[in-house]
Amino acid sequence: MKNFLYFIHSHLFLFSAWLILLFSIISFITQKLFSRAKLIDINHVMLFINDKSSIIIDVRSKKDFLKGFIPNSINIPLKKIYSYNLDKLNSFKTKNIIFVADDNIFLQDCIDIFYKNNFKKLFILKHGLKKWNVKKLPLICRK
Repeated sequence: MKNFLYFIHSHLFLFSAWLILLFSIISFITQKLFSRAKLIDINHVMLFINDKSSIIIDVRSKKDFLKGFIPNSINIPLKKIYSYNLDKLNSFKTKNIIFVADDNIFLQDCIDIFYKNNFKKLFILKHGLKKWNVKKLPLICRK
């Protein structure tokens, strides 16, 4: 025990970096285990779109949505998700629901709302529209 405390005292920066890394790994693993939505890549999204077994919900702002969106997607901005009437989407409860955003960090609340309303097949487009644009896949633009 003395050696351990001596190591910590002598190598405080190294020990702090190790603790941060350990916390990050544990956080990542628990997030993956308890997440109600699965991250999927563009190939999976394309498969879902082609077999018509999904609906795409774009949670970006209306302004960003109109600049370019995936064909047949629905815009429900994150700011309005709490007041949105999910009963309008009841016919999609058996379908795969793919969430699209610029940044997936803020999607957890949205996913929780859908999950509590008995939407169970929830997915998130990995890297959002950034990756979609890099692959030069089609977008619809409206002004």
